[in-house]
Amino acid sequence: MLKKILMGFCAFLLILLLALFGLVNYFLTPERVREALVPILEQNLGRPVSIETVNVSLFKGIRLTGLEIRDRDNEKIFITAQEIVFQYQWLPLLVGRFVVDEATLVSPRIRVERNSDQSFNFSDLLGTPVSSTQEAGEKASQAPKPLQGSNVGLGVDLLVNHVRIESGELIFLDRTIDERNPFLIKISEFSLAARQISLDRPFPLEVAGVVAGAALELNGQVDPAAKAAAAQVRLKGLNLIPFLPYFASSIPGRLDSALLDLDFELEASSNVISSRGLVTLTSLNFLPEISELYRIDNADMRLDHDLSYNLESARLDLRKALISYNLISLLIKGELEVSDPMMLRSFAVELSQMTIEDLSSSLPAGLSSQLKSFNLTGAMKASALLEGPVSVPNKFLSRASLTLDALGGTYQKLSPRLSGEISLDQNRLSSRDLLLSLDKDIAELSLEVENVFALIPEASFGLSSRQLDVDALMAALASPVVTVQAQDAEERPQSKKAQEPLSLNIPLSLKGEARVDRALYQGLAIENLNIRFDLRNNRLEIPVLSGLVAGGSFSAKTFADLATPGFAYQGELEVNAVQTDPIISALLPKASGTLLGTMDLSSDFQGSGTEPAQIKTNLRADSNIKLQNFKLTGDGLAASFARFLNLSELKVMSFALADLTTSLRAGTLTLDGQLDGSDLGMKPHGTLKLDGPLDISIPVELSAEITGKLVGKKDFAFLLSNRQGRATLPLELKGTMDKPSFGLDVDAVQGQVKMRAKEELKETIEKKILKKLAPGDPGQDSPEKKLLRGILDNFL
Repeated sequence: MLKKILMGFCAFLLILLLALFGLVNYFLTPERVREALVPILEQNLGRPVSIETVNVSLFKGIRLTGLEIRDRDNEKIFITAQEIVFQYQWLPLLVGRFVVDEATLVSPRIRVERNSDQSFNFSDLLGTPVSSTQEAGEKASQAPKPLQGSNVGLGVDLLVNHVRIESGELIFLDRTIDERNPFLIKISEFSLAARQISLDRPFPLEVAGVVAGAALELNGQVDPAAKAAAAQVRLKGLNLIPFLPYFASSIPGRLDSALLDLDFELEASSNVISSRGLVTLTSLNFLPEISELYRIDNADMRLDHDLSYNLESARLDLRKALISYNLISLLIKGELEVSDPMMLRSFAVELSQMTIEDLSSSLPAGLSSQLKSFNLTGAMKASALLEGPVSVPNKFLSRASLTLDALGGTYQKLSPRLSGEISLDQNRLSSRDLLLSLDKDIAELSLEVENVFALIPEASFGLSSRQLDVDALMAALASPVVTVQAQDAEERPQSKKAQEPLSLNIPLSLKGEARVDRALYQGLAIENLNIRFDLRNNRLEIPVLSGLVAGGSFSAKTFADLATPGFAYQGELEVNAVQTDPIISALLPKASGTLLGTMDLSSDFQGSGTEPAQIKTNLRADSNIKLQNFKLTGDGLAASFARFLNLSELKVMSFALADLTTSLRAGTLTLDGQLDGSDLGMKPHGTLKLDGPLDISIPVELSAEITGKLVGKKDFAFLLSNRQGRATLPLELKGTMDKPSFGLDVDAVQGQVKMRAKEELKETIEKKILKKLAPGDPGQDSPEKKLLRGILDNFL
């Protein structure tokens, strides 16, 4: 029984196949297929269609060769294919219907062209205007229809819901850049697969090809009912140089090479476009316009993003954009309203922590070499929150912070390190835990700025340190670069502009204070150093500059107008009970040990200029100097004085007290004073040029002991000595400060000798003549004696 059933079923199948074969040969002759398909294709595509040959098979379907679809104007070929295969359904043949549901294009060549007015040669198929020259009667804005049609006479339906393209070539001609010479892009090995195409439910879509040598893959899904699509896009190694015409004018420099990789998911609907994944640039070589110094060689850039754009609200929601440049990473999150003006909403930017070594290896070689020359170390990170209109940068920066971790370097013998945080909140900039280390010295810094984006911000600065080695700092400031520039300046004649007095315009109000418990300068310890300053309207005021030094104290205050050419300045300086030798040793090491004692100084000064010649001409100073228990020695004044008198005892000149008044005008110092000692006294008076000769008159009083040693060595000593054995020497100080020389004031000596002779003659006359002519009573002068003495005084 079973055998009969199987044989009957097989016979039924055989009859069915024969019937189908007969129906195919009857209904689907090549001529009838051609007559049916060509009008349907032309109706749906709106373009002329031609076919060379048609082959019909029950199992292989309908095979067309030499397919050619032309543009609407019939001038150019839109699509050609080596062959196209239609698969049809068998069962509808039994009722006289021929239903085609699958089409395969083999080795097609598709030409896509974009016109100068942004329209495409297939715009009508998308329901958009074809071009501005299209006839007004055509309504190309109608929604696209599925590829379908019918020929009632033949009973043929073309309802294609499976489409494949194999080994195709896509040619894209873009006339928007140059209408006469369109830009050409070719996609080879092009393939496409769309299955179960429907207008009311999603269907999958797969696209692949090779673009300019780079492999492209697109796997996704299309939902016509929801007007949505989603796809995974992959592109590997696309050379961007052939595409430069699209963006060359918008980049500030020359792009020499760049390879693009894409691996992201793309979703699109009627209102929203979303994207997430990776966009990578490798082998990036770029020369910026500004300088060869910033040239980028063989760099890598990477964008890991997750974003969506709402077409209706024109808002970009940037959930993540992680930008990596070599070893530098920048994370961006927030919303951007593409409006007028363009607005940022909660836009956060974060620079990941990185070491200076990573930064140096990531930067262009020119910048990296400069950075390496400073031997920088440490790490840093930064963040910012942006809110507001992009067109007003000083308003959309809401908050920001910069964190430094032992950031510093080695410069000469100095290795500064800066740690802490600098933050911005609205218009206020402030620091937190800001520490500056200079080898063994650590300084606490504070910085606050109000109204950062104002024309003239208000800032305050503070520095506090237990110890500060100024010597190390000054050594570091002796930059070899400055030395080279100085040499170049000597070799080149200075222009008039370079010689003009300097002036500054500083758009900042800054006040601050620096306190150092112990500062070291040239081996000199300065205790409790305190500096307060105030910069406002280009006027710098230092009301307090004080400290303890060399057993005494000093204080100063000064004012400078930085806007005045040459920096006009004035100030006061007070020094109390300071030991002179440590000060001189620090400021003038060559004169160390030449002046020993305690000094008080009071000085008022004013002037202008930053160059030595300007300072010498413009500086005016009035000073009073008092010295106690001091000694003058060394190879300068003391040695020259001792050589002149030929007295080795005077190589050290000792004084109990000195009171000197000086006045400096136009580079000339006027000196007037008195120096008192047990063996030596002086009353200097005269002038000296800061860079010229000395012209000082110095009456010198010698004790009897020194005068006694001088008699016999200098003939004038006896003539200039008095009855008590003390000598008064009218000396002159000539030469220069480096090579001083003493000599007798000849005119003063002559006057002094005459005075001494008159006194001796008067004394002799009184003793030998007046007493005899008018003896008078002891203790009283007679009238005669008074008369004779008056005549003698008038005569002598």
